[in-house]
Amino acid sequence: MVALQLMAGGVLAGQVLTIEMTLNAILDIDQGGRLAALLLPVGLLALLTALGALLGSLQGSLRRLVGERVALSMWHRVLEVSTTVPLKQFESTDFYDRLERVRSLALTRPFQVTNGVLACLGALAASIGVGGALFLIHPALIPLLVLGGIPLLITSRRESRLEFNFNVAQTPRNRRRTYISFLLTQR
Repeated sequence: MVALQLMAGGVLAGQVLTIEMTLNAILDIDQGGRLAALLLPVGLLALLTALGALLGSLQGSLRRLVGERVALSMWHRVLEVSTTVPLKQFESTDFYDRLERVRSLALTRPFQVTNGVLACLGALAASIGVGGALFLIHPALIPLLVLGGIPLLITSRRESRLEFNFNVAQTPRNRRRTYISFLLTQR
């Protein structure tokens, strides 16, 4: 997955440079240049776009496979731990809330963390690739790239903190809801 992320970053950088080549060829045509000079950049852009789509498809398939494996592994770990805890612990509300959080999030959170780390690596690779391409086009474009990422960083950190606090606060309610649902749907 890391290799695919790095390749996708390289493809994105190539697309930026190819678009610049295409725009230059179009401007040359307006100044009396040949139309044939446009074929190479357009063909290269089509090839890079197809390669990007292929990489995206491979990443999606691999992501699903890794998600299933992570969920299975985490579920086994939750069962191992919960079956070794003394029964007395299950009488503690705090323990049971923590166990419920782990049980409800064990199948999704580790995979989300894994995806988040891989997404960060991919974003870093794409940023370096696009930054390099923009530097080749014009070095003054680099500060714009950096400034564009600052609001995203600030809002994503705040959103993550709010989501975590919300999930912790919802645990007792979710546990009660699950218990009542169990009672009402059983014999």
